[in-house]
Amino acid sequence: MRSFTKLLTLALLCGAAILIPRWAASQEAARTVNQEAQEFFSQIDQVQVDERSNRPVFVKGRLAEQLDLRDEGQVMGYMETVSRFFGLEPSRDGFSTRKSFSDQLGMNHARLQHLHRGVPVFGSEIFLHSDAAGALQLLNGQLVDHLDIDVTPSLAADQALQTALQHLGPASYRWDNPTEEAIIKEVFDQSHTWRPQPALVIAPVNGDFAGSDYRLAWKMLIPVDAPKPANWVYFVDAKSGEVINYFNKMHPVTGTGASLYSGTVSFETNFNGSTYEMFDTGRNIKTYDAKSNTNAADDVLGTDSDNNWPLNALVDAHWGGTKFHEYYQTVHGRNSFNGAGAQMTSRVHYNLNWVNASWNGVEVRYGDGDGVNSSALVTLDVAGHEWTHAVTDYESDLVYQGESGALNESWSDIFGETIEKYFKDDGLWLIGEECWTPGTSGDALRSMANPNSEGQPDTYGGTFWVNPAQWWNDNGGVHTNSGVSNFAYYLLVNGGSGTNDIGNSYSVSSIGIADARAIFYLAQTTYLTSSSTFAAARTATENAASALFGSSSNQKTQVSNAWYAVGVGSAPGGGGSCNNIAQGKTATASSTYSSSRSPAKAVDGSTSSYWRSASGGTQWLQVDLGSSPVSYGSWEIVWNSSRHATSYSIQVSTSSSFSSPITVFSTTSGNGGTDTGTMTGSPRTERYIRIHMTVPNSSHYRVAEFRVCSSGGSLTGIGSDQGIGGNQSTAAAVIPDEITLRNNYPNPFNPSTNISFGLPSESHVSLKVYNLLGQEVATLVDERRIAGFHTVTFQPTDLSSGVYFYVLQAGETRLTRRLVFMK
Repeated sequence: MRSFTKLLTLALLCGAAILIPRWAASQEAARTVNQEAQEFFSQIDQVQVDERSNRPVFVKGRLAEQLDLRDEGQVMGYMETVSRFFGLEPSRDGFSTRKSFSDQLGMNHARLQHLHRGVPVFGSEIFLHSDAAGALQLLNGQLVDHLDIDVTPSLAADQALQTALQHLGPASYRWDNPTEEAIIKEVFDQSHTWRPQPALVIAPVNGDFAGSDYRLAWKMLIPVDAPKPANWVYFVDAKSGEVINYFNKMHPVTGTGASLYSGTVSFETNFNGSTYEMFDTGRNIKTYDAKSNTNAADDVLGTDSDNNWPLNALVDAHWGGTKFHEYYQTVHGRNSFNGAGAQMTSRVHYNLNWVNASWNGVEVRYGDGDGVNSSALVTLDVAGHEWTHAVTDYESDLVYQGESGALNESWSDIFGETIEKYFKDDGLWLIGEECWTPGTSGDALRSMANPNSEGQPDTYGGTFWVNPAQWWNDNGGVHTNSGVSNFAYYLLVNGGSGTNDIGNSYSVSSIGIADARAIFYLAQTTYLTSSSTFAAARTATENAASALFGSSSNQKTQVSNAWYAVGVGSAPGGGGSCNNIAQGKTATASSTYSSSRSPAKAVDGSTSSYWRSASGGTQWLQVDLGSSPVSYGSWEIVWNSSRHATSYSIQVSTSSSFSSPITVFSTTSGNGGTDTGTMTGSPRTERYIRIHMTVPNSSHYRVAEFRVCSSGGSLTGIGSDQGIGGNQSTAAAVIPDEITLRNNYPNPFNPSTNISFGLPSESHVSLKVYNLLGQEVATLVDERRIAGFHTVTFQPTDLSSGVYFYVLQAGETRLTRRLVFMK
């Protein structure tokens, strides 16, 4: 596995020097990528690395010429030449084509499945994208690296199935029901069956795609209708017989719906000679009455004598199915959920008082609710939600677990709401508001405009966030964490500004729903893969926006702004400039090597000159912004050569002696190059600003330029708390009522974890880490901090795996939490 530790972006042109940005994981990682990129690709514009798995997930540039992505032989040959860049070994790693196609923009695409010794690696996929002339421009996805697994099973497939069935417990299996077997054959063909078909895969334990524990396993789908309908996906270790992962793929929506939410509607039916049936023959849409049963043998097509259908949930479900089909056909050119005209089957009045609706892999089932938690679950947004799960099954196939599962739910919410707005816009951004808790007005199952109001996070890792690793908690929070991308989409459509839960100030300009839905649909069909994370979803939608509107378009910029607003990734570059109020001002320093390297060289507007300290250790560089400084909100440091601080902070003060400094940024993993960031409590107006350096990467420090940007300016690539190893201290606009210390996230962790705390007033803060013997192993903060919320990152380099404690001391308050470091 690679040694990169954060999102890594290279900007290099063929024959030019590589520019390593501020968030490069380490000098060693930069050198590694430099060497590998030049070995495998002639021209690279950008490379991104997943912050958890340390694997490359995005490569952009001029990667190959005249590569026909429709020719499987050419594609496989090319992947063999570049596979070592992704940590693969051609003698044991290969690929199969999942799909290849040309899109409406004239671009060609191929989605490949990673094979290890001929066995599919679950969630390990890569997408190739070229222009019409065959110039390969982009690779995205995530490939599991450095596998060396024996693929000969010790456990037979039928034994694995019995293990899974025993683990599941008593159930009513769908394949034992002749009617259900007939339905799946009707929808697809005679070869299809609900009976489990175990297949060998290489899969991660507990669905942790970013981890390193991958095993040979039997993967199987176990569909059951009782004790409750579910599509259980099981993974049984093919060596030991251990169940290493399982999740329900059915995509339930808990509570939505009521009949005739859309008033009088019209839809296509079929006259069979004596009565009218809910059968749209042109679109192949059938709607059945389940009569409060679960046995499909009892179901009948909805019928009416005069085609004037009375008030009934059947009307809403059938109309909702036709509207789903019409929307996708008209807007996206897609014929049914699979894009090839598959029959759409709905079952209404399913089960007795069932507070649910679900896509089960073949059909959508709608419950009538219990009259308390919900009424009938047949609203237009619910229908669009469930049928979009079907689209996801046939496109990105997002695994219904952890972050990918939350994205799966979110894409259904997004298009359920988009479909509702396409046909009857009520001005609201609520999911299931018409049917959820009918006795309570004004509420909803979920709110895209304000996820917090319904118990969902609007920020990655923020309030209400569920740890995706807690697979026992709603498959890792799939119905909860979806609020993050829901809010990003809402902001993209409508615009908005504010400060998120991790203290980042954001502003998103509306691009309208037509452009937003086009971007998210193209991401679904062309860039997302089954194991995509939120970071990958940002990249996927940015790629889609670039493909549709151009890489320098406003749509692309606002997509980046929207994801930054919800805490996913750093602030985008917008081609703006820093209104530098530090240039030409008086600068002083704790030491200076020579007059030709004086502090003034760091504020002269030229990066060819620089200030140099006399030695390393604790040093500072200070700028006097004048007796009446304008407000400022961000900063930029251009380090000269490789002489930079690996640990430093940005401090401000109204006193030149810095007797009571306020720390507005701190990091313990600086990497040199160009560092940028936004200050906590922005905008500031203090007169003096200082870089307080404590740990050099060499014998001394060199600063070519220290720029301070007025709040009216913008800075290309202004960083968030991911800016330099994720260690920026951030403060939200909300001031807590008391001193707080949050649980670190992620936990357990490797290589880094975020620790957040809140202060009701400015005070001196100590944040230290101790081992089980009570010995101090790290000091993360020891300085004054302003009121608000702050986040720092702990990234140990020389600690062994184990349990540690972090202790916050602020005034008389002392708070302790536990963390687990796992190498």
